[in-house]
Amino acid sequence: MKKYTKILSLIAVLICIVFMSGCAKNITVEYQIDDTVITTQQYAKNNKIKLVDAPTKEGYTFVGWYDKATDTKVEEKVKVKGNLVLVGKYEITNYQIIYQNEGNQVSNPTTYTMFSEDITLNNPTRDGYVFLGWYNGDTKVEKIVKGSTGNLTLVAKWEVVNGHKVVFKAGAGEFSDGTSELVIYVVDGGELVYPENPVVVDKNGRVFKGWYIDSEIILPGTLVTEDLVLRAKYVNSDETYSLIYNLNGGTMKGSTEQIYFKDGFLALETPKKEGFEFLGWYDNESFNGKNYRYIDENSTGNVELFAKWVLVNYEYVDTIFLELIPDEITDDLYMPFNYQGVELAWKSSNTSILSLTGVINQSHQDQEVTIELDITFEDEVFSYSKKVTIKRIVFEDITNPVAGYFYTTGVTIKSETVVNNLDIAYYAFVKVQSNGAVTVEGLSSFNTFVRDGLTLRKKGIRMVLSVAGGADNFSNACRNVGPSAVADNIMYYVEKYNLDGVDIDWEFPADSTDQQYLNVLCQSLRAKLDILGKGGTPYLLTAAIPSSQLYQRFDLKTLNKYLDYVNMMSYDMNASGRASHLCPLFRAFNDGNLGYGIDDGIVKFTTAGLDANKIIVGGAFYGKAYTVKGTGNYESKYPALGAPAELNSLQYASGTVTYKYISKNILIDSSYKRYFDNEAKVPYLYSASKKIFITYEDVESLQLKTEYAYENGMGIMFWEYGYDDNNILTDAICDKMAELKNKK
Repeated sequence: MKKYTKILSLIAVLICIVFMSGCAKNITVEYQIDDTVITTQQYAKNNKIKLVDAPTKEGYTFVGWYDKATDTKVEEKVKVKGNLVLVGKYEITNYQIIYQNEGNQVSNPTTYTMFSEDITLNNPTRDGYVFLGWYNGDTKVEKIVKGSTGNLTLVAKWEVVNGHKVVFKAGAGEFSDGTSELVIYVVDGGELVYPENPVVVDKNGRVFKGWYIDSEIILPGTLVTEDLVLRAKYVNSDETYSLIYNLNGGTMKGSTEQIYFKDGFLALETPKKEGFEFLGWYDNESFNGKNYRYIDENSTGNVELFAKWVLVNYEYVDTIFLELIPDEITDDLYMPFNYQGVELAWKSSNTSILSLTGVINQSHQDQEVTIELDITFEDEVFSYSKKVTIKRIVFEDITNPVAGYFYTTGVTIKSETVVNNLDIAYYAFVKVQSNGAVTVEGLSSFNTFVRDGLTLRKKGIRMVLSVAGGADNFSNACRNVGPSAVADNIMYYVEKYNLDGVDIDWEFPADSTDQQYLNVLCQSLRAKLDILGKGGTPYLLTAAIPSSQLYQRFDLKTLNKYLDYVNMMSYDMNASGRASHLCPLFRAFNDGNLGYGIDDGIVKFTTAGLDANKIIVGGAFYGKAYTVKGTGNYESKYPALGAPAELNSLQYASGTVTYKYISKNILIDSSYKRYFDNEAKVPYLYSASKKIFITYEDVESLQLKTEYAYENGMGIMFWEYGYDDNNILTDAICDKMAELKNKK
């Protein structure tokens, strides 16, 4: 009995296995084409579907598999929850027709389908030639019959009438087909077109110099009025330059990036563009000046050429819009008013982001703009519209930043060294008012700063708004409307003008209440900037803080949480009653002052809780002038340094003298002698006869500060660009930092 029980149990298990395996695939997916089932699949519930390949259908393009019940498209790997009937959908294929034609342009269809009625092709004409027909490869095509499929490239073939025979003899060279002789026919009075340059095969590796009759070169474009025999000449040359072709929507057989040899000869290829006539090669996008046919022995240097076209067939008007306007924009657009023989009238849905001349002002987020264009061709207007994406601006990460303040009149950057090496440009200032409002100081200069920023930001320079207002205005504004409202008013300018951050120059918090207001203001700005930049390019938040004892009025430990950088105002360290240093790098007591120095300021800042790599040390593009009233402690080595003195209104009543003034008026005065304090690492000027002492910065001291900042993982900034003289000091900083970074 036990034996039968075991057998029955085994049978029961087998039945369960069979049953379960049958249940494992209990969902059917059926595929239909034109109501005919082509295959089925079995799936377990919630398994992911693997769609079968659809059969090809001549004249159609497969669109996808659709749920028959809901008419919705089913994607690969969708989970199967129940039985499905999938219907394959197709759409009629549009085939392209490309015409290659050296004759006059004629109107022919550029697309067709398998179901198009017979298309009889129109024939072009060409002076001096007989049209032989349209050819697809070696097959002559007179009409495209109904039922045809496939993209077509139709080439117009010609035979010259009463032409002249031109024989090209390559001599030591050969053509690409291995022959050394090539024959063409040119219509009487027609222009000579060079064939391909012969490949030089002799052992000396000489380069092609041109086609000659005896000693006379026969140039491309020469009018042919008789039979010619032209012989190639060659020259030794191993010096090459690059040649780049900008086709402006055209095509050419050869590469768009080539080389040419010094002293050689290169006939420029004639490109093609359906619906357009080629007008020549130019070395500028405005198509001014010389129309190039060739590169000859008089050419040197790298060359970039631009193809000029004129529209000759209205069916290709849309080509202009499509080639000028991409879907995504990362750089300024070329939006001319006359282009390739037509008139263009542009509209932009947001001219602050995309101007009508194609200049883009990128935000920290991608932005959509609608571009509209009216194209006038032969008195008919064709209108187009397109939504495009202005891609967000992207900056490289900053290491050892170089930053500069631009105060009202000194906003235009003129030096390429500065453009290529500056990281942050601060506009000084917008000012906070007691009621919380924020206003621009020097509106025309601010507009110039914003305008320059369109170019400078593309060079990687962040354009940042520096906010001042004095201690009372900051304090009253925060008290009257709250730090968050003040932050909103600041953010208005950041958003409106697509600026890259905010700098706070609160000089100076008066007490612990002000200190807390500043903390909350920076916290609020940080939050608002982060929200604005979320998912895009981050914004900068910085502050200008003095390295004198006034630094104690700032809660650096708290500010460290919100600020990207602190611009250390390590200048104005001089004493008003003593001939002392303005901006010493190291602590030194030769001037009888309190021993201020950038190195001392860094210790103070980091001890108070600021990360060292957030410090940007300061350099001054100005000095202070004193009238000396006594003697210093080190007269033999440093005359007048540390002597009792009064600030002198040599240029300004405050004693301030700009480096520009020093350069143009003091350095040329032989009564002044330059001294350099090797402990503080700063210079000064002294006129013993005039008893005038000037503390200032020069190339040497600023480059020492730059080197110090770099070696300590910090940046350097300057106040202010307009005080410089012909970029002498700015270039000194930028050159030195670039040199140090390039040594990595």
